[in-house]
Amino acid sequence: MISYLEKFPRTAETKIRFRCRTITSRLIIIIPVFILLSACQSSELAEPTSIPTPTVVPTSTPNPTATPIPTDTQVPTQTPTALPEGVERITMKTPDNVDLIGFLHQPEVPLDDGLVVVLAHGHTQSHKEWADFEKILIDNGITTMAFDFRGHGESGGSDLFSTIGIDITTVVEFLKQRGYERIACIGSSMGGSACAAGSIEGDIDGLVMLSSPMNLGRGSRLIKKRDFQALSIPKIIMFTENDYIAFALEEIDSYYETADDAGEPKDVYIYPGIAHGSGLFYDEQGDQVITILLDFVKALAE
Repeated sequence: MISYLEKFPRTAETKIRFRCRTITSRLIIIIPVFILLSACQSSELAEPTSIPTPTVVPTSTPNPTATPIPTDTQVPTQTPTALPEGVERITMKTPDNVDLIGFLHQPEVPLDDGLVVVLAHGHTQSHKEWADFEKILIDNGITTMAFDFRGHGESGGSDLFSTIGIDITTVVEFLKQRGYERIACIGSSMGGSACAAGSIEGDIDGLVMLSSPMNLGRGSRLIKKRDFQALSIPKIIMFTENDYIAFALEEIDSYYETADDAGEPKDVYIYPGIAHGSGLFYDEQGDQVITILLDFVKALAE
């Protein structure tokens, strides 16, 4: 196994070149990327058939200071749409009296009646971010709960990074009350950070973080480093070397920090490219990412 320190050395000289490259390449990369990813994500994901050898499985990284992502914004509430067969629209009340809207999707023949996957979207997105990947989970007999964070999609309240852990905990508690015994939480960007925060509270059995920093909004850390290191549930951390969001906001180091701080057991994958969050499904490594996550979830089934 090649450590990512050998494959991606993080020396002072490297960081200087990294920042210079960020400044000179940002105008070239950022503008067309949003157009490109928007077009790419409109296509339906293909069902994976085989898993290639993982590109990178790092084990340790430096612990640089992370740069916060943009401040909170208000996202307009979306209008509910007709539901497909097998989907239940759920309203969940948070401890601070905010209505969260989720969509519980049960396959015709569940792989495991006691297993459910929470799908947590990224900032300014909604539960619809997961439409393609959710279909793959359902086709594999896996029950899903895709929901909207407060201030996003159909949920009420205001968009606040400080409450995303509360939102995850609210969803998990609802699913426990429904009788689900094993819960995996897969999050894109902000959603992965929220899943990590919710895992500290307990009752989450598997964690997946796709391009998820631990520092959000004005540099506030969602969970303490020692708590994340002590988190002993299985976890997967994935991001790309040239993540376009991280480059734009100069926060790529925070992804390495997340990988370094995560306690065992963990699998960390660093891919080439610029994809961010759920965009990993649509990049050249998409089939591999999907297969890894399917195997991860199925391992939790009984």
